[in-house]
Amino acid sequence: MRQQHRRRLLAAGIVIISILAAMIAKADIHPAGGIQQRAWQPGGTMHITWTQNDVRTTAQILLWNADVGEFTELARGIDAETGFFDWVIPSTLPMSDHYRIAVRDEGALRTTIFAQGFLTIGPVYRKSQSTLEEEDPVRPMISVGPNPTSQRAHVRWNDERTMCVIRQLTGVEVQRMTISAEDRSHDIDVHDLSSGTYSIELVSALGDRLRTLLVVQ
Repeated sequence: MRQQHRRRLLAAGIVIISILAAMIAKADIHPAGGIQQRAWQPGGTMHITWTQNDVRTTAQILLWNADVGEFTELARGIDAETGFFDWVIPSTLPMSDHYRIAVRDEGALRTTIFAQGFLTIGPVYRKSQSTLEEEDPVRPMISVGPNPTSQRAHVRWNDERTMCVIRQLTGVEVQRMTISAEDRSHDIDVHDLSSGTYSIELVSALGDRLRTLLVVQ
């Protein structure tokens, strides 16, 4: 009996994982970022697209700025069947290479679906390592992987941080960990967290925060 019960639990788990994988595969938000991405310029028009698998009623279009951990609403109430929104990038938008496009279905559970990778908006130029060392201070950077994950996430950064805080996108804190100022990486156990999107904050001794997103399956 116990063996049959275990088999049933295993089968149910496989079904749940397959459903989650199918849900993730449906997400098709563009434009997406990546190493070979173009830099978007203020005054230009960004053609944002999604599929009806992502949005079934009306869409809310958002811009996530990982540098400050904030959303900016670009549009709302767009018919899902339209499938796109043309956004004219304002000249007042801060330059950054840590933007991501996101879409919410306003008629569903307000699940936020993110495009893959970060976008660059503005003339953010990449300098050679030698020039960077001579002219510029170290620019704070953060990365996390695997992302999405259901067990552990490896967070890396390049300057002194003393605390790691994980929050829901509503601002509710779910984890807080003290880290050594000498460390430049940390493993986070997320298997107890509910599925969803979280903000990871690395806090320095002076209180400034470095943020990125983590998707827990």
